[in-house]
Amino acid sequence: MNEPLFFRITSYTDAMAAFAAASGQDRPLALISPQTVLYAQGAAWFLSLCHQAAAHFPQVPCTMIVDCADAAGYALAALDAGAPALALNAMPAPACQRLQDIARQMGRTVYTDPLPL
Repeated sequence: MNEPLFFRITSYTDAMAAFAAASGQDRPLALISPQTVLYAQGAAWFLSLCHQAAAHFPQVPCTMIVDCADAAGYALAALDAGAPALALNAMPAPACQRLQDIARQMGRTVYTDPLPL
């Protein structure tokens, strides 16, 4: 399978454009939230936006990544909201390791390296 296309999206229009690009290249997609989404709209908003756009492109496999930066509390909230993947950067190692353990137990993915944007 081809490597996924990574897109940071901030709107439904962004998500639709990302899906169209992935569909046109026959590649899977990875949609990444802006870090500020957690403070303003929350992870559930981002996930809902992604699911709405995905409904128009059922042939495109998509991973939704909530970028939590260094906010451990928001990372837990994102997992609770159903986020299938988290991006954790600049977080102290003990907190990051604990969140990785929690996510792994839930069958979720955690990215700690910079994402290829």
